[in-house]
Amino acid sequence: MPLLGFIAGAVGALIGAGGGFIAVPILLVVLPDEPPGIITGMSQAMVLMTSLSSTVAYARQRRIAYRWAAVMAVTGLFGMAIGAYIVEGLQRGAFEVVFGVAALLLMTYLMIRPIRGRGAARSLEEAERISVPLTRRRIALLGIVGLATGTMGGLLGVGGGIAMVPIIVQAFVFPAHLATATSQLVILITSPAAIAVHIASAPLLGKFLPIALLGLGAIFGAQVGARVSRRISAPWIVRTLAAGLGIVGIRLILSGLA
Repeated sequence: MPLLGFIAGAVGALIGAGGGFIAVPILLVVLPDEPPGIITGMSQAMVLMTSLSSTVAYARQRRIAYRWAAVMAVTGLFGMAIGAYIVEGLQRGAFEVVFGVAALLLMTYLMIRPIRGRGAARSLEEAERISVPLTRRRIALLGIVGLATGTMGGLLGVGGGIAMVPIIVQAFVFPAHLATATSQLVILITSPAAIAVHIASAPLLGKFLPIALLGLGAIFGAQVGARVSRRISAPWIVRTLAAGLGIVGIRLILSGLA
């Protein structure tokens, strides 16, 4: 469990996704008798530890857009709770297929077009020189993004960053290096809502030891991921996210159909 948490935390912090997209499919295999609510609850707890650790690291690097994070976090809180409530009633096979198809669709798009626009920042140095103003129209759209990705995150146990990062990078031409850091703060604020729903609906407290081991690994992994992300270009940050999505998507579709 600590190794899984470390890998998921490192990759999650690197691409701003929390690591749940790695943890969920592996937990589905390791714990074949557990319902989706338990699996996503365990993943959400690990994602919380990842986001806490990486947010501290990214705050020190001054890469977090706090106003953008605040807007998405407000609606994301409701989305997380809604998604977590829905997953409690899902059948395991349907859960896996839905997750898998969504992952493959997003992977295909991101591989073809990892960043948008000629003026998009490709390095951390370029990202630090770019300022994307937060207009009223963007605030409204970010609220929708927060609600949608929060619901998806609560439903799939992945924190929501796996969709949040590519959306704000593509739709708002927001620098990827700042998007990954901002996403981690949003996840830190919103994931407790999903965890609370899972605790109320499933015997999540009985999984304290594996959750603690996952979280411990994630805390250290997130620090590594935050450091490595400074040296990777924006297109490859997004493509790394896409590659992980593809592997996860195929595995879950096969498992769900079986």
